[in-house]
Amino acid sequence: MLVITVSRAARRWLIGAAFLAGLTLLISGGLWIGREVGSLAVPVGAMEPLSEVPGARQAVALTFDLNWGEDVARGILDLLEARGVKATWFVSGPWAGGHPELLRRLADAGQEIGSQGYEHVSLTRYSPDEVRASLRRAHEVLTRLLGAPPRLLRPPNGDYNETVLQVARDLGYTVVRWGTDSHDWMNPGAHYVTRRVLRLVHSGDIVLFCANDGCRQTLQALPAILEGLAQRELKPVTVSQLLAGATSR
Repeated sequence: MLVITVSRAARRWLIGAAFLAGLTLLISGGLWIGREVGSLAVPVGAMEPLSEVPGARQAVALTFDLNWGEDVARGILDLLEARGVKATWFVSGPWAGGHPELLRRLADAGQEIGSQGYEHVSLTRYSPDEVRASLRRAHEVLTRLLGAPPRLLRPPNGDYNETVLQVARDLGYTVVRWGTDSHDWMNPGAHYVTRRVLRLVHSGDIVLFCANDGCRQTLQALPAILEGLAQRELKPVTVSQLLAGATSR
């Protein structure tokens, strides 16, 4: 099999162009031909991860990657609960197994839980069987702890190729990347994170944050980000809600 690894710079352009072209074709034909993945409908043959949902109006999906620690995650959850905000959290299998109480609290609070696979390493270095084993191992952990299987996958570090996408889709996952990277994982300062997100975010966008304990500026920046979104009448939602809002129009 020919495996193609796409550079980060090219991915964003390709993802947006492919999604818009596919959406235009579907709308012009008056049909949404897809298969069900949980409660989501995804186009048959769509082989790019989601980075945005252009058809979703006045809404953005906030997403948090989490694979170690819990102090920052607890603080973020406290803030989101206080403001009535739902987001999508992508967690690794080992983190979920080591923090079952916090995982359950996230789920009970109405936060959406997605998978990041098992090992937090780039899956593009793996064979199809190895990718499948990693995803299934995490899937089993999350299903056991949550009582329901995860339906969204974010490949670790956002790295993907044809193999990763095909295996994920074969296992019933919708693959999610992001449109706006907050850069909070770089710890550039809360003001920088806030300014960057509010400058780049747009309706239908999927925004990447990190909830690991090494990213304490995330929590510092979030209040101003949420206020900025409210001023622009952009509602923060989960990825599934973003998709549902687009497909129901």
